[in-house]
Amino acid sequence: MATAVRVAELHPGHRARLAEILRATRVFNDAEVAVALELFDEVHGELSAQVPDQGTPTIVHGDYRLDNMLITPDGAVAAVLDWELCTLGDPLADVGLLTVYWQRPGGLSLHSLDSATMLDGFSEAEELVARYAQRSGRDVSRIGFYRAFGCWRLAAILEGVYARWSAGAYGEADEAVRTMADTVVRLLEAAHEASRVSTR
Repeated sequence: MATAVRVAELHPGHRARLAEILRATRVFNDAEVAVALELFDEVHGELSAQVPDQGTPTIVHGDYRLDNMLITPDGAVAAVLDWELCTLGDPLADVGLLTVYWQRPGGLSLHSLDSATMLDGFSEAEELVARYAQRSGRDVSRIGFYRAFGCWRLAAILEGVYARWSAGAYGEADEAVRTMADTVVRLLEAAHEASRVSTR
């Protein structure tokens, strides 16, 4: 649970509109190799229409996940790495993305993004979110929206990588890149489902 505690400590306070972030990160146009572009637009519309009320913004890491951390032998987070995507924004965006990466048996499986959290001994994502809420004092009742946003955002990033590979920018690619098209679709389907759940 050190992961949830550390992300809670990164989020003490500030103010922003997530709808603006959604508009700013809508990078897709007519890319020839775009996968499921119609679904991108559909989920974008769903998310833009149901942005939760925003509180005070905080530092947002932007890629907060287990493999961007140094973990001590006793399970504590010693350092959080890779801050090049950090910004000021809604702190729950980090938590939502963390739940996307935090894959567990029986849940969302992303072939090109294998996660250590699939192994025995890791908590379920719901426990992670509950611990974050306890530590930060934040309302996480709309976490489904932030998970949907995390899925959509990650799909957009991976689609960009896949498009560049398809255009020949990377030369020979490994299996992870070749399965990215499938991963993008899985993420968009998960985003669609999570956005529907968040409004119930």
